[in-house]
Amino acid sequence: MFQDPLLRLGSYNKNHFIGYIKILFVIVHV
Repeated sequence: MFQDPLLRLGSYNKNHFIGYIKILFVIVHV
C-alpha cells in the first residue's frame, strides 16, 4: 500500500523526501 504511492511520486518526492529526513534529523538531534 505504501510502496504504490511512493513509486508513483518516487522521482518527484525523492528530493523532497531527503529534505524531510534532514528536518526530522535536526528535530531528533535537538
